[in-house]
Amino acid sequence: MESVPSFRARAADIGMRDELIERLVVAGVDTFGKLAYVCRVNPTAGDDGPLKEALGRLLTDGDPLTPQDMILIRRLWFESYTLTVTELQNKMQKNPSDTPKSIPLAERLVRIDEQRDRLRGLVYDQFLEPAHSLTDKIQAMLEDGVVTYLAPENAFHVMMRFKATKPSSSCPLMHREMLRCRKRSQPLAVMPRVN
Repeated sequence: MESVPSFRARAADIGMRDELIERLVVAGVDTFGKLAYVCRVNPTAGDDGPLKEALGRLLTDGDPLTPQDMILIRRLWFESYTLTVTELQNKMQKNPSDTPKSIPLAERLVRIDEQRDRLRGLVYDQFLEPAHSLTDKIQAMLEDGVVTYLAPENAFHVMMRFKATKPSSSCPLMHREMLRCRKRSQPLAVMPRVN
């Protein structure tokens, strides 16, 4: 809902011109959440007069919007409103045992690029990139404002997913806040009996 890369990617996917996307972003309408509430009516009301007025006040630079531009903006407005309302309903009905919401691919790729730029001198490859599920859990903690315990043995990197491996050590939390790491035992294989 608040992802600028996802907003840009979706606008481009529906066929919006790059110039129009840039005008929206410069005007401050750069996320689904901002476009959803750009005017006082919702898209299902059937009257897009308030949307046209709001866009007229925001997009003062450049050429006036064409009917084709309005078709695409209306579509993106409807999708933004639907996405925003759905996300707000899901937050209200959220259960602590629910799996965290997945970060959109466009946002994930931008974050990876930013991480590579910040960590110059470090070879940031598939062995250092955290697994998507781990990133989603941490993002959920940031959004909810609640820190939950993530066991070290559940901290995977992307390459582990493709190899279908898990870390070989286990670090259970012992009594008195002590941490003891040990190698994970291998399951015993049952050998068939030979007569």
